[in-house]
Amino acid sequence: MKRIFAVFTALLILCSGFYANAERNGSSSSKIGENISDFVSETIHGENINGAVFAQKKITVLHYFSTWSAVCINEMEYMQTAADGFPDDIGVYGLLYEDATSTPEACAELMESAGYTYDCIRLDSVLGALVSEYNMIPQTFIVNNQGVVVEHFVGEFENYGQLEQRIEHWLGYSEQNCTITFIDGLTDEIIASAKNYDPAKITRYAVELATLFHKFYNACRVGVEDESLMQARLSLCLCVRTVLRNVLTMFSISVPESM
Repeated sequence: MKRIFAVFTALLILCSGFYANAERNGSSSSKIGENISDFVSETIHGENINGAVFAQKKITVLHYFSTWSAVCINEMEYMQTAADGFPDDIGVYGLLYEDATSTPEACAELMESAGYTYDCIRLDSVLGALVSEYNMIPQTFIVNNQGVVVEHFVGEFENYGQLEQRIEHWLGYSEQNCTITFIDGLTDEIIASAKNYDPAKITRYAVELATLFHKFYNACRVGVEDESLMQARLSLCLCVRTVLRNVLTMFSISVPESM
């Protein structure tokens, strides 16, 4: 265990300057706690829709986007992945920003060409007020089954795992499941980092993984009486150690065995 904490501590010291970038969610948003179940609008196909949809799922993800934004289009794939990955637990809807080019017709064409199956909603006064706090796209809101906004994320997700982590949090998944899911994202981060000439993406990934592991270690005791559970949690600790060691090695940073 000392080795695990040595790697964890070294990473935090190395990457402390990246916390400002990692903390991008709208935890201080005035929209958190707001009940939006009274919205009444229509989808991009002209079908009526209202706040009753929130009661149909445990949580609902609302994605404010436009059809001309490359960032938004990239995140639409995340939304579809979430809809496919949690079909029984979450609802996913796009909130369409409308202008001369970002129209319901353009949105329907984009959704069809990409094979996306979740629906998109036009803004009424309630939804318009919801997205108005920040004059930017994309924005993502998580709403509980009472129609209350519980999270507001402003800007671009670094990767799908970041969205998935928030969904799992609000669904009440355990910290260890979130950590396991996030570990799987390293390969995608390396590919994206190389493609975009952005090595900091890997560093931010490592910081988020270290943060998740810290939460897991505080919430889940490793030395439990159940032998199989203890071995499973110990294996997770070793996996995190290996991933963090590999990241540091990638940047030619030596890792102390103990501190």
